Amino acid sequence: MHQSYLMKFFSQMKTSFWAFLLFACACFVFFGASPFNPGFVLGMHIAFLVLIICNIAFILYCGKDRNFFISVILLLAYILINNIKRIHGMLYWSTPEYCYLSILVPFAFLYFFFYNDDKYLFSKKTLYTVIALLGIFSVFEHLSLLKTNFAYADSVFGLNFYSFFSFILCVVVTFFNINLRSRLAEKPIFYAFLCVFMAFLFSQERDAFCIFFLAAALITVIQTLLFEYRRRYYDLLTGVLNIHSYLVHNEDDFPLKYSVGIICIDNYSKLLQVFKKNVNNLVQMIASQIAEYPEITELYRTDEDEFLLIFCNQNKNYAYDYLEEIRRNIAASEYVLKKSQNPVKITVSCSVSEKKRSDSDLMTVVVRARSAMKKTYNFTQNITSKA
Repeated sequence: MHQSYLMKFFSQMKTSFWAFLLFACACFVFFGASPFNPGFVLGMHIAFLVLIICNIAFILYCGKDRNFFISVILLLAYILINNIKRIHGMLYWSTPEYCYLSILVPFAFLYFFFYNDDKYLFSKKTLYTVIALLGIFSVFEHLSLLKTNFAYADSVFGLNFYSFFSFILCVVVTFFNINLRSRLAEKPIFYAFLCVFMAFLFSQERDAFCIFFLAAALITVIQTLLFEYRRRYYDLLTGVLNIHSYLVHNEDDFPLKYSVGIICIDNYSKLLQVFKKNVNNLVQMIASQIAEYPEITELYRTDEDEFLLIFCNQNKNYAYDYLEEIRRNIAASEYVLKKSQNPVKITVSCSVSEKKRSDSDLMTVVVRARSAMKKTYNFTQNITSKA
């Protein structure tokens, strides 16, 4: 079992190898090249602040990205820890402020690692989350004013035992979590979390905070940019191209001869009422099943229940045969949406249209295929039609 987890982890590293590389470079720089002169450290300090503030501003501009909270945690932790070290000097690690904060930060990272909200950033949930976050920080700040340090323990490098255990626990949970979930946005954040852990662990070294927090900021910024790119051109649920990619493709992107196929999930609204969010698992499995066919040049998810397929250099008879094969395979398959539920059988309806010389663009071909789908759908389902 341990081997299967490790194999799955290393196979998933391919999708976030750049984040692992940044984490490895930060470790190499810290252990192999530090200490640095004060001017270089100041430069890293400024670079971190500029990167993380720009990232927060960019996320606020885009209005939808959970990395906003990760960036806020990085900024708060960096400012507060440096302020604690400035006030208390080398005894900072035993102060109540540092002990409480070094326990709060890993659990805050863990919460936002699991944080999943598809709504826009400017929502009531975001407001409540920010208020709760500030409230928790305020509680820990008031606790730190007490003479008794409830979190005091023996030191482990730049952490005490309770803080070290908190970080280890959160790292282990996130490690196993990325083997069970398929969201690409989580994998780079795991390495950003490792950078924060290293920053706290070796915080007694002058350069550690700047090096590892800068690496965490770089990972977060790059991940934000990649996420915004993927959200613009790809369907985040299935990983295939989205309707925006379909709309921006020009006629020059396709050859003179091609066919367009449409696959529509039958009774999608009823499935949504019965299975609710579990329908997303169904859509993912159907998209993966369709994408297995190498004859498909492009695959788009153009609606919640609709996929659009492009067959380059093929006529509609050729595309019809493949759509029929896909339709029959889906109808013969059983889909497990939830372990506690019985397998589900569904059907899809398909239509196909071929590019004609008189067609001005791709949209004309798609409209013809949709018209054929609509005419057939008025009478029956689970069938493939030609336009």
